[in-house]
Amino acid sequence: MEPATSASPLGVFDSGLGGLTVVRALRARCPEEDIVYLGDTARVPYGSRSPETVIRYALGCARVLTARGVKAIIVACNTVSAVALDMLRVELDLPVLGVILPGARAAVAASGGGLVGVLGTTGTIASGAYPRAVASFSTRTEVVGQAAPLLVPLAEEGWTEGEVPRLVARRYLEPLIAAGARCVLLGCTHYPLLRATIEEEAAALAGVPMPIVVAGLAYVVAHALLYHTRFGTYVFAIGGNREALGLAGVRVDAYHAAIYALGGVFVGVAALLLTARINSGPPTVAIGMEFDAVAAVILGGTSFERGEGWIFGTLLGVIAVGMLRNGLDLLAVPSSLQSVSIGLLVIVTLLLDRVGMARA
Repeated sequence: MEPATSASPLGVFDSGLGGLTVVRALRARCPEEDIVYLGDTARVPYGSRSPETVIRYALGCARVLTARGVKAIIVACNTVSAVALDMLRVELDLPVLGVILPGARAAVAASGGGLVGVLGTTGTIASGAYPRAVASFSTRTEVVGQAAPLLVPLAEEGWTEGEVPRLVARRYLEPLIAAGARCVLLGCTHYPLLRATIEEEAAALAGVPMPIVVAGLAYVVAHALLYHTRFGTYVFAIGGNREALGLAGVRVDAYHAAIYALGGVFVGVAALLLTARINSGPPTVAIGMEFDAVAAVILGGTSFERGEGWIFGTLLGVIAVGMLRNGLDLLAVPSSLQSVSIGLLVIVTLLLDRVGMARA
């Protein structure tokens, strides 16, 4: 066999017809390239096989393609990409590319830092490949997976529309939407063949996300308390001059305790939402979030020097911190440096507030 050259074709393989979705994307991006495609329809699906079997099948497919003189191999199967990619790179003397990392990168960008839901085969979900890949782009983006084995035979049979595909898609999407997924990653190249059905069912299930509803209610309650009750008046007064308020006969300690108690209630609600979103409650999961909360308050215009603040400003601060985190994620900035960047911005904001106080 002659060595491959730049004019040699690309090799693409999958467990069946699903990899043709990858071929279609390759032809759109690289129209000048010749492509040799191998769809192993005799042994589909791979997703329910053991890792050892998947590796054996993958090596067999790769050797068929190398015998055709391909210059590189694109593994268009998520299951193979999850469990056999490293082995293929060791065994083959040519570039081997998978589909896990590109999918994870796109999911991080689409989720805006929110929860990513992954639909995949049993083998892909069990491998944990997507949580690891997403973490390589954003350590703050959580991932919840859902095995969806019935979608592969539906795609292979061309049964992509109608009541049965719709009910199957809904069954697999329900736990992801209930967990608060901001986007759904199709972690199998067969699944885009059912994309229209999956999108329709996801939109029908999503409605208004529960965290948005709870955050809205919290905003209304906090606004009413701070701006339309005596309690809110005293909160601002305590922030401005606690000693003066005490001299006026107000029980400052009682109101101070009430402030912390109310803050604890809001934190508890947030913890419940977070636990429900990731389906677990490890004690370390929220480490670092308190920094973002403080940053949002300061960037939202709260002045520690004057004891002033406003709820809507804090809401804008939350949006600003979220957008900043998402932008830094897309730039592949490490989480530690992200916190440093936000910290510097907070320091600048505090210095500007102090300068404004001095001029006043």
